[in-house]
Amino acid sequence: MPLDINMVVLCGILAIEAERVRLDGGLRCIRYLVVIRTEAPSRRVDVIPAVLRDPPHNLWQDPGERDDPVWLVGALQRRLADMPDEGVSRLEVVAEQVVIRDLGERWPVTL
Repeated sequence: MPLDINMVVLCGILAIEAERVRLDGGLRCIRYLVVIRTEAPSRRVDVIPAVLRDPPHNLWQDPGERDDPVWLVGALQRRLADMPDEGVSRLEVVAEQVVIRDLGERWPVTL
């Protein structure tokens, strides 16, 4: 029997200020764009979208700003486009845990 695992761990910086959103049903979410830089096997920069549903109070009050270091743990999911006419979907990380750090704090962080 195969064992499927969908777990993502990102360690990067926020591309823009995190966006707080209240959905129609009252659910609170925070949307993040996480910049991941890699050097090998080739140099590249990726920007990964992520969302944290029902965030704890401290993150809702201070969700993070541009260039803040962030650790994020979650799962990869496909999300349909915001507009039904677009017919496009994208992958995003649905976070279970997010830790925003100050630039002066030591790494690694314990989640």
